Order: sequence, then C-alpha cells, then structure tokens
Amino acid sequence: MDSLIDALMRKIKVLHFSGHGNQSSICLEDQFGMVKQFQLRDLERLLEDQNSNSGTDLQLVVVSACYGEAAGDLFQRCHQRVPH
Repeated sequence: MDSLIDALMRKIKVLHFSGHGNQSSICLEDQFGMVKQFQLRDLERLLEDQNSNSGTDLQLVVVSACYGEAAGDLFQRCHQRVPH
C-alpha cells in the first residue's frame, strides 16, 4: 500500500497495476507481504488530495485485475486526462 502512495507522490507518469480486485477494492501487499484490501473510496480520497495539493503527472493508467474497470474508472474521474 505504501508503495502505491509513494509512487503517486513522486508524480509518476505511468501506473500499471496487475493484481487482484473486486467491485470495491484492489488487493495490495503490506510491508510484511500480507494481502490488504485497499478500498476504492480510500484510493479516490488519495487521488483527490493529490490533485488538490500538487496535481499529477499521470498520463497513462493500466489496471489489470478482476473488476479492474471500477478502479480504472476511478482514475478517469479523478484525472480527466488519463487514458485507461
């Protein structure tokens, strides 16, 4: 989870997520290698905070997961110019 947050804060241009997901979350590993569900509503808050504080350099997002469309749509809503 921290890796995703760190990557977004570094103003990356491309994000490729390949993993597991469901209709309301994506699955990430914590620092101990344990699977944690990252709720899409929490991801949305993170992206909105990033937009309002420092903007974003994201130009492309690829989400490859079950129900990945929900996460892809979230990036599209939060970053209108990001293809997914």
